[in-house]
Amino acid sequence: MFRQRQRGFLILAVTVAIVSVTTLGWRMLRRVPDPATSSTQEMLRWLAWNDIATHAPAFQLQWVDRFSAELQDGLASRADSLDWSDPQFSRLAANILHLQSVWFYDRTARYADVAPADRWDFLSTEIDTVMHWSALDLPRGNPNQDSVEFMDQISAWMDAAPPESQVQVRQAVEDATLCWLATSDLADASEETRSALALRLARRLDAGYSATDMRLALRPHHQERLVQNSRLLAEAWLQEQAAKYATLAADQRLAFLDQQIERLTNWRLGELLAPQNDSSGSGQMLKLLPLINDWVARADEPDKERLTKLIADVQARWFVRRFQAFLPTTAGSE
Repeated sequence: MFRQRQRGFLILAVTVAIVSVTTLGWRMLRRVPDPATSSTQEMLRWLAWNDIATHAPAFQLQWVDRFSAELQDGLASRADSLDWSDPQFSRLAANILHLQSVWFYDRTARYADVAPADRWDFLSTEIDTVMHWSALDLPRGNPNQDSVEFMDQISAWMDAAPPESQVQVRQAVEDATLCWLATSDLADASEETRSALALRLARRLDAGYSATDMRLALRPHHQERLVQNSRLLAEAWLQEQAAKYATLAADQRLAFLDQQIERLTNWRLGELLAPQNDSSGSGQMLKLLPLINDWVARADEPDKERLTKLIADVQARWFVRRFQAFLPTTAGSE
């Protein structure tokens, strides 16, 4: 009987100890660390076990600043050493995505109050943060990893912005895009990445963005880099259009040609890509022809054949449209 009681007491003691340790561990995981003083491991562990979206906005901003500082200090290259379960990685990824959205809306709001002379430095710092965000590589459950996906995420945040802040958000993103194009080197990017970026920027141009209406003052070397990168993206976009044109039926091609001519005219890319070629807004195609011929010359087969066909048809259609514009209308004539 004594042994049975002793065994029962031992089981009870072990159970109490296990519950106490588990409770203590759970409390440690749920304890909210100080964003300013917690270690990197404490920060990541807490983000892997808790939902930061349930906390106050001011607290979330503290974590945005702390996480941004950690990324600047090389967190992206160390994250792949974490060894947690799938649910913890999923929670961490969800929190990171939420922090990114908090960062986006906070920085676009701050940008509206930045003095014109300080805008370049402000944007350069935030673009560095974007590069670190997109380079973050979790072993599992990545929120979004490359610059193309991050650009898609930014577009989604722009669309989700409240109506009263749409203008300031759009202007901040447009200026940041210009700053990025004037400082990055897209020659180092893969052709697939340049094509994906070109298609997304084309959508922004269709929506009214203009790289020639600049709110930022560019230095000569920034202007040169902007032109170089813009030419690379324009070349990638043209190759995408040539590939699409090659798949169209004959009765779809005329409308496609008219659409691309209208887009090129509205985008006014000739002023950016070939500023030395002086012609009016109606002559955007003429300004771009020397560049386009260079792109065709260095293209590989079958890209060269597709580009040659598209350019020849665009030129022919452009001249027809120009000729028709000079013809007198018959409306109201005797």
